[in-house]
Amino acid sequence: MTFRKKTGRILTMIMIVLVVSSVGISLCFITAESARKSLSDKLLNEAKLLEAALNKAHLESLHGTIDDLANPAYLRLKQQLIQVKKIFPQYRFIYLMGIRTDGEVFFFVDSELPGSPDESLPGDPYWEATENDRNVFWQKRSTIVSPIKDSWGTWANAMIPVFDRLSDKVIAALGIDMDIKNWNGIIMEKTLPMVILSVLLLLLSVIGLLLMWWKKALPQERRKGRFARYLDAITVFFISLTITFMAAFSVNESQKSSRNETFESLAISKATFVLQAFRDMRAYELESLSLLFESSESVERYEFETFVHPIISRGDMTIWGWVPAITSAERYEFESKVSTELSGSFEIWETDGQGKHVRAGERDLYYPILYLEPLEDKRELLGFDLGSNAITKAVIEEAVETGYMTASDPTTPFESTSEVKGVLILNPSYKGISDAFHGFTLAFFRPEVFMKLIESISMNDGMTVVGIYLLDDEGRPVFLASTASEHDEIYNSVSELRHYHSDEMNVVMPIFEFGKVFMIVVHPSFDYERLYPLQQGWMTLAIGAIISLFLTVVVGSLNNRSYRLQREVQQRTEDLQTSLDKLTRTMEGSVRALASAVDLRDPYTSGHQRRVTALAVAIAERMNLNSETINGLRLAASVHDVGKIQVPAEILSSPRRLSALEYEMIKMHPGAGHALFEGIEFPWPVAEIIYQHHERLDGSGYPRGLSGDEIILEARIIAVADVVEAMTSHRPYRPAQGLEEALKEIKKNSGKLYDPAVVSALIELIEEGYTF
Repeated sequence: MTFRKKTGRILTMIMIVLVVSSVGISLCFITAESARKSLSDKLLNEAKLLEAALNKAHLESLHGTIDDLANPAYLRLKQQLIQVKKIFPQYRFIYLMGIRTDGEVFFFVDSELPGSPDESLPGDPYWEATENDRNVFWQKRSTIVSPIKDSWGTWANAMIPVFDRLSDKVIAALGIDMDIKNWNGIIMEKTLPMVILSVLLLLLSVIGLLLMWWKKALPQERRKGRFARYLDAITVFFISLTITFMAAFSVNESQKSSRNETFESLAISKATFVLQAFRDMRAYELESLSLLFESSESVERYEFETFVHPIISRGDMTIWGWVPAITSAERYEFESKVSTELSGSFEIWETDGQGKHVRAGERDLYYPILYLEPLEDKRELLGFDLGSNAITKAVIEEAVETGYMTASDPTTPFESTSEVKGVLILNPSYKGISDAFHGFTLAFFRPEVFMKLIESISMNDGMTVVGIYLLDDEGRPVFLASTASEHDEIYNSVSELRHYHSDEMNVVMPIFEFGKVFMIVVHPSFDYERLYPLQQGWMTLAIGAIISLFLTVVVGSLNNRSYRLQREVQQRTEDLQTSLDKLTRTMEGSVRALASAVDLRDPYTSGHQRRVTALAVAIAERMNLNSETINGLRLAASVHDVGKIQVPAEILSSPRRLSALEYEMIKMHPGAGHALFEGIEFPWPVAEIIYQHHERLDGSGYPRGLSGDEIILEARIIAVADVVEAMTSHRPYRPAQGLEEALKEIKKNSGKLYDPAVVSALIELIEEGYTF
């Protein structure tokens, strides 16, 4: 029995551990898979945003050979990728690759610093390219693979095809590699709460089961203690509360993922709109203005004003101008001509150390502002030599050297206060058959005005906040402007690029334009969080907590009710037992009185029933019978010859051998005793024991000739005790035969007349010295 109990408990424990572990592992796997998918989608989306930021014209000018090292387009793209990598430090490599006709994959450019041991030069083959890498070119589809191994390490890799501007031809593939340790670390970080809750649930289940077994093993009195009574309720509360936390966590993560996906889609559309506005400014405004000067012998002031007027009418986000290149030999003639045109004095000027206007010093080339629109409050800027300012001079030199549009760092050359900054953009203009450089078209981009204009056109939905940054040469973000209102919180730091407290709700899109990297950051507005709060998890937690408390109260109430019922049952049982004890004592007294009456009618057998009772009880105890059976046996044995009360006294006390008829009358006493007790309800079969005490195993007994298992055990015990007592006692018709003869009789007929188990118990008693 003990072994079966232990085995059952072990199997129950194993089953609970397996079930709870399976559920926990499944939930952890689902959470990890959801985190992996979310991370994959985020990496893929950021790669797509980076691909959209590329200047395709510059990329198309690359040849994929070592000669690209001298190509200004390569140098610009290289610097831009280096800067972007600093904004996304979680990415180990950012690179552009191409494919040759023979299927060889090679590098165009990567984000490694020049001279770095991990740098891949233009045209370097990627020997470890896989079929998946080539499929980006051949099947024109984005891919994300994790893990992927090469000589640089093990990565999570995203690859995006880069298409030609005018066709669907893939001209390159943009790749981003993320260290698998960082990848797995993020997934583990998102899965860890579910792992902890699953382990906690398993521990609580095991502890609860052990406490339940401990409670069952307690004595009845200790189970009535307060702790024992409320133990089940406490266990239910903690287990259900843990399940509630698991459900709340899952629901919260699901809602967060859904909300993030919705916002990301909205934010990408906003960022893309800003990107397109930048490109429109470059392609349809600045380049068009340059074409005006390149295609004309000369552009008069009114022609310039007429050309830029439609652009300016959209808003004052940009100041437009024309800056010719004037040699020192042309300076005086140029100043005289412009003075005549303006009907006033005009000179090329600069500022001194105190910020005062002074005539420009002698130098080989001057870059004076000739045309400027809108001109209302900026007329005094005409003639200002951009080459005299350190910031604008650097822009001029880079633009002349590369031949590309070039932007400055944030500066204030066209504003009256230093707090309002903008970005100066110069586009070198070439003229004639020899493509001789003759000046710059100028645009001064004002981010604050730009963002207000963009917001009024497309972004006035109250759901998003858009910010614009410019990366300096060190890759540090410099804040330019934002659509944020007063109640929207902006995190602005030179060391990190984020507007919002949650990385998951920041969509960052780079823009590669004018030789710089602009960063568009989109995050939710105050209203977005208020309209789309993460409340389902809290609601689940609240409902689960209420259910947990309800279950705890129910279980506690049931336990208390059970305790009260047990206490009432125990009290009633005690009352019934008291009544039963009284009834038993009364019954036993009546039985003893009846037995005494029999002894009075048969003085020669006086005490026989008492001695038989004592021996029968001793045999039953030796056989390890239960107490209730022994109590019934004691009662039946004490009156087993009660039927003799109906036998005439002269027959019972006759000193001679009885006649056949007299013996038949004696044999009627079991039936007479049965008839006396048949109508009395006992907890034991007293009447049947009296009826069978002279039956024998082989069927030779009387009065019914029962055999084997037809004879109840109590009757078989009394039969042996009756024979032993009779043979060891004196009778009127014979002397006592002695215990030895009685044992011979019993042993000889063991298994024939008498039950072998009863005989065995009797012998053990006699050997231990039992006496009447």
